[in-house]
Amino acid sequence: MNRTIRILLVSAVLLAGVSALAQNNDRKAPQRFDWKEKMKTEKIGFLTSEIGLTPDEAKLFWPVYEKIEVAREDAMKRSFEAFQALESALREGKGEAAISEALNEYLAAGEEISSIDRRYVGEYRRILSSEKIARLYFAEEKFRRNQINRLNVAPPGGSNPRK
Repeated sequence: MNRTIRILLVSAVLLAGVSALAQNNDRKAPQRFDWKEKMKTEKIGFLTSEIGLTPDEAKLFWPVYEKIEVAREDAMKRSFEAFQALESALREGKGEAAISEALNEYLAAGEEISSIDRRYVGEYRRILSSEKIARLYFAEEKFRRNQINRLNVAPPGGSNPRK
């Protein structure tokens, strides 16, 4: 359950950042694309190194990982939307039935995120050892934390735009 909460919090932070970027005008669209591609490239290199993938493992691993990431992103999007619906129901003072329904949808979305790893771990096991799968989960968390820390640090010679 603790992992689910952590995933939801990180997801909310990342989705809020993506949402803020999406609200910028269209002339910045190429920068958003470059940022997303750069992040993906960094993540691939980081995970490959942290897991210790061999070239043969990497050929089999990355297509499976991409498929699972799509499922995760979809589930996180639904979770974020359910969270917004729950927040709206509370803010608007909707009745017990509406709030209960929104709460149930939010909890179900959170459970879906957790179930993705359980559902797909068999595919990983056909490619990687249990040790490397465990390293994958730790490396993903380490990468997320590194990215969050980078967002909170002012760029060299400039000020932090978030402050």
